[in-house]
Amino acid sequence: MITEAFLTVMAFLWGLFLGVGYFGGLWVTARCLPGQSRPKTFWFFSFILRLILVMIGMWFVLEKSTIAFSVTLTAFMMIRFIMINRIGRVSFLR
Repeated sequence: MITEAFLTVMAFLWGLFLGVGYFGGLWVTARCLPGQSRPKTFWFFSFILRLILVMIGMWFVLEKSTIAFSVTLTAFMMIRFIMINRIGRVSFLR
């Protein structure tokens, strides 16, 4: 039987993983966009792929517990703020 503490820790780690995947993918997309021959198509399919992966990951957690979903969403948003502070300012200065 899975304890609530273990589920919470796993949900937090899963949220970090989803956040790095989504926002890291966004960063890679933004870096590769200028070199693309069809940037709108590249951006669209990158967005759809990232969105589908995150939605499936969140749905998986939501089926387990609403508390785990809240923890996952919190970790996901933490990655957003961390990446904005670490990458966002540097990228726009170049």
